[in-house]
Amino acid sequence: MTHYFKKGSFTLLLTILISIGVLWPTHALAENLPTSFDPRATGTTTPVKQQTRNICWSFATIAATEQNYVKNTGIKIDLAENYFNYALAANITGKFDWSLGVGGALDSGYDSFPVLEKMMTWKGPVLETTFPNSIVGYQPLSILGNRPAALHVQGFTKMPGLTNYKENTATEITDRVNAIKNNVQKYGNVISARDGLGSYRGDYNTQNLLPERVGASNHVVTLVGWDDSFDKNKFTYPPARNGAFIAKNSWGANWGDNGYYYISYEDAYLRAKELYTVTSVEPATNYSKRYGEARTMGGGQLSTAGSKVIAHVFDAPKASEKIDAISIQTEEKNVSYEIYVNPTTSVTTGLNGFTKVKSGTKADIGAETIKLDNSIPITATDKFSVAIKYTKPDNVSRILIPTDSGIVGVQNVYNGYTLNDNNTWQKQTENYLFNVYTNSTDPSNPGTIIPDPEPKPPSLGIIKELFPDPVFAAEIARQIEKTVDDTITQSEAEQFKSINLSGYNNKTVSDATGLTYLTNLTYLKFQKGNLTTIDLSKNTKLIDLYLDSNNLTTLDLRSNPALTWVDAMANKLTSIDVTNCPRLDTLQIPDNKLTTINTSNNPSLSFLSLGQNSLTSMDVSKNTALTWLQLGTNKLTSIDISKNTKLIVLNIGFNNFTKIDVSQNVALNELNVMYNQISQLDVTKNPFLKYLSAPKNQLTSLDVSKNSALENLSVGNNRLSDINLSHNVKLVYLSLNDNKLRQLDVSSNVALKSLSVENNQIATLDLSKNVKLQATTYYVSGNIGISVIPPAN
Repeated sequence: MTHYFKKGSFTLLLTILISIGVLWPTHALAENLPTSFDPRATGTTTPVKQQTRNICWSFATIAATEQNYVKNTGIKIDLAENYFNYALAANITGKFDWSLGVGGALDSGYDSFPVLEKMMTWKGPVLETTFPNSIVGYQPLSILGNRPAALHVQGFTKMPGLTNYKENTATEITDRVNAIKNNVQKYGNVISARDGLGSYRGDYNTQNLLPERVGASNHVVTLVGWDDSFDKNKFTYPPARNGAFIAKNSWGANWGDNGYYYISYEDAYLRAKELYTVTSVEPATNYSKRYGEARTMGGGQLSTAGSKVIAHVFDAPKASEKIDAISIQTEEKNVSYEIYVNPTTSVTTGLNGFTKVKSGTKADIGAETIKLDNSIPITATDKFSVAIKYTKPDNVSRILIPTDSGIVGVQNVYNGYTLNDNNTWQKQTENYLFNVYTNSTDPSNPGTIIPDPEPKPPSLGIIKELFPDPVFAAEIARQIEKTVDDTITQSEAEQFKSINLSGYNNKTVSDATGLTYLTNLTYLKFQKGNLTTIDLSKNTKLIDLYLDSNNLTTLDLRSNPALTWVDAMANKLTSIDVTNCPRLDTLQIPDNKLTTINTSNNPSLSFLSLGQNSLTSMDVSKNTALTWLQLGTNKLTSIDISKNTKLIVLNIGFNNFTKIDVSQNVALNELNVMYNQISQLDVTKNPFLKYLSAPKNQLTSLDVSKNSALENLSVGNNRLSDINLSHNVKLVYLSLNDNKLRQLDVSSNVALKSLSVENNQIATLDLSKNVKLQATTYYVSGNIGISVIPPAN
């Protein structure tokens, strides 16, 4: 969800294989939990999806909802992730418009929490068939807002992040792991916000994010299982012991292990960030009606140091109903509650007229539906009211009660009351987050909106004849609510703004014929198909284009000047023309057969990925906006990047370079030059460099005295006889194996957690100052007769 991940690219995979972590106690795994739990083995999983845009937060939450339902019922259901990109926009503005999220708060930066709160009010989830991911742009609130929920979410929990995640003891880590396992086993899911591809190891599909790398989350996944025996050595940064959670991702079934990957038990994001779990999903027929409020963006909290009574007044039903359940939401564990109902009128004096119907202690943070022991008939013809008394547990000084403050700029209706110390009710300009559920004898009928009839314009022809590919034709028919045997008019064809068909979602397209009729398309996705040709000459308004994983050999984009994003990776392209795409920001075409490409007319290009081609030369002198340049695995011998002063990431690994000049690239943060024939590398002009990977070259010397920000240095398999690391006090991972070092001073590198100096000629190595190194995280074999002074820990 950052700039890097929104393009689906992998970060530089460092070659340092290390072991880090704290020691685990022998009682690390709870006795009442199995050593492994994998719902894939029992067929109780729903298909992996290919996310659209940057709404991974919605994909992960929907996956958790589906997993809870299939675990409890055995029924697989396909829910719509795209729906919440609209529904949450309506929360902010009162409008139902996906375009509000493009590049803004909705399209990235969200987490699962607002989706869960929305679902608690039965505003979603809806079926994928009624709101597919191909829907983009403005949609009328009057139509889309009335879609009934396909299922009713009746509860979720929140596991807060640990503030001391960098110093957690082995017991604390164990407790966290077992808490996650308990939720996965009981409810089928735990939602984890994290760094999408940080420390990802592709050969084993693993991730172990270290405490030092914890920052803002940019991706969200769903944990669905675990394996205590998963080999710790399969992680980029090996932890202290075996074990991994099984994570369901949203990057399609062709990514990772058929769409899944493995997260170490010791992964720091599992401790640092909040974790959510969908705990209760029921059929939409469970209750007939719901009374209550939904939190909108900017909701607040009511604080109390003891007990607090809140209430809502609701409009009474037109026919008799009975209250069967009430959901409450808390921000602290072990909050005591008492529920009162006045079924005949509004609030009066204190709790006079109210009857206590339920009491207890809510163990977890989050929302829970509490079923009443006896149904309460609602007999009022005007109003009825419900009150809840919350009491803080003894181990905290205050508790916070979540509230809804309404939508800014929209006229809001507030029904919330609080009971004052003098036993009188005070109306508040906010609502409180609880829901009342009833079984009504008067079934709900939301109605249907029918447009006014219009004269039928002349047709272009029959859909299945104009669009011979059956999957493409079916999508055309679906969007205009017809069958493939019906006709389509020019005006209907001009209504199309988006086509989203992906083989990752079993929607494989083999023939793009018919695209020429869709002249107003701005978004086109034909992923993982069987396309060999495509004509985009009439689609002059295209902005986003995804054609990855097809069989295209050429791609002509001269008629598409509005393009900002092109993804054509994993094809068979021998040529691509982007000379008339001046707005192009992202060009991703790795894993093709290109020998040349002209990007001189793309001054806005910031992200360029051309790895795994057959390029022998590359001119990026006109691409001065570049921040990310991936040219790994080509046949390049040189490149001039002196004009690319904004570069943050540069990868030229696996080429034929003998030198590279990065003196003008002051902003560089990551540099990968592995597997070349470079004998000299000057990084003295790169003060922000954090990651330098240069193994398998011919370096005889390397000056890193100006790289004080350096955290990862990998220069194994070179010809270094000496290296000065006294200025690199932030170094955490250092690999110098297979060089010609006779001595090494790491006394200034007190942050080191991993050190590899195997196969050198070092006689003495003093590690007494490197107290963060463990016996299993430094490697010195192959240095004949070496004497090691171990860390003073």
